[in-house]
Amino acid sequence: MEQRVMVLRGQFLFFTFWFGVRIGGVTDEVQALFSGQQEQVWGYNYRTLEGHFERGQIDFTVHKNLTTGRIRFHIHAFSQTGRISNPFYWIGFRLFGRMLQRKFSTESMKRLRAQVEEMLRKGWTSPTTTAGPPVQAAAGHEDATEQLRKATQ
Repeated sequence: MEQRVMVLRGQFLFFTFWFGVRIGGVTDEVQALFSGQQEQVWGYNYRTLEGHFERGQIDFTVHKNLTTGRIRFHIHAFSQTGRISNPFYWIGFRLFGRMLQRKFSTESMKRLRAQVEEMLRKGWTSPTTTAGPPVQAAAGHEDATEQLRKATQ
């Protein structure tokens, strides 16, 4: 089975951190609701790998009610503090980690909303192939390259 991994860039103040994650699953299914209606659910999750400040998983799903057309974006995450050997980083994570988790969720929802609003303004029925978030090659960053190497071992 092909391993799907990616390296995420985290920034806080003037620090940049690179974290490897493994795509754990992709969702594309119809689910029954308690009301008897159905919804289409699309999404994916990723799990943190060694070297991340947390151990856990985050699921991103988009739910479309097939009767009403109502759309919801859902983020479900669970985590615990990972092994942080640098005491300075450990203290920083203990002080600011939860705040940054909430900011990440809020920014993710804002970004998706902005993308959907742009699609509606332009009359698109599906994203263009170039409409995705910016993707940068990890090869240009030594720390990112190291995290990618660790993730694919």
